[in-house]
Amino acid sequence: MDLTFQHYGERRDLVCTEEERQLYNNVVKVLQDNSLDTKPLHFVRLSDNYLTAKYGDWDLVRIKYTARAKWLVFPVADLRAEKRRITSTDDLFDYVDMILESVAHIKKYS
Repeated sequence: MDLTFQHYGERRDLVCTEEERQLYNNVVKVLQDNSLDTKPLHFVRLSDNYLTAKYGDWDLVRIKYTARAKWLVFPVADLRAEKRRITSTDDLFDYVDMILESVAHIKKYS
């Protein structure tokens, strides 16, 4: 019998597409434009399926942008964790309210 270990939540190498990096940079820009602290923001890979812009210990935005899949998830602002389909990196700016709502929630409960 083979034993396989899963590594849920462990940090992995940050392998990302240029578009995923740009989406993270757009999150940084949203925070800066709204005079919010960017120090707690980190870009990490905790899953094989997506990257995460973490604000402190919270997942602010989950990001996937490859040739086959392009989406954002806002797990704090959207309890259903709905995938928001996007077509370009600038589509993130359509969700500024969700980012700001998420940061407010994180600050309130951290």
